[in-house]
Amino acid sequence: MRDIKFRGQIKGSYVVSTGSPEWHYFEINPGCVLDLDDIENICQYIGPKDAEGTEIYEGDIVKYKHPREPHNNQPCDFIGVVEYVDCVASYRVVNDSYGFEEVIHLDVILEVIGNIHENPELLD
Repeated sequence: MRDIKFRGQIKGSYVVSTGSPEWHYFEINPGCVLDLDDIENICQYIGPKDAEGTEIYEGDIVKYKHPREPHNNQPCDFIGVVEYVDCVASYRVVNDSYGFEEVIHLDVILEVIGNIHENPELLD
C-alpha cells in the first residue's frame, strides 16, 4: 500500500503532509499543524519514486522514458506534467504542446526535473 502524502507551498518553501488534509488543516508532523488556507499548490504523492529516488507528486515535470511505445514498439521519450486522470483512476504524464499523454507503467523510467508551479518553462 502506498503512503498518503501531500506537498504544498508556504512562503515559497515546500512542506509535506503526513496524511490527507483534513478540514482546514495540513499536518506536517505530529503536533505541527498549519491552516490549509496558508498552503498553496497542494499536490498528492503518486506512490512511485523516480530513477534517483525522488518522490513524485501531481504537478511535477518529469522526463518520461519508455523502452518501447506500445503502439509502434519504438522508444518513447518526452517531458510532461504528472496529472491524475479521474475517468481511468490513474496517473499520466501529459504534454499538451506536443499532444503526448502516457500512463505511468512499471517499466517506465521517470526523472523529476521540476514542477508546474515553479518551472512551467520546462514544457516549452
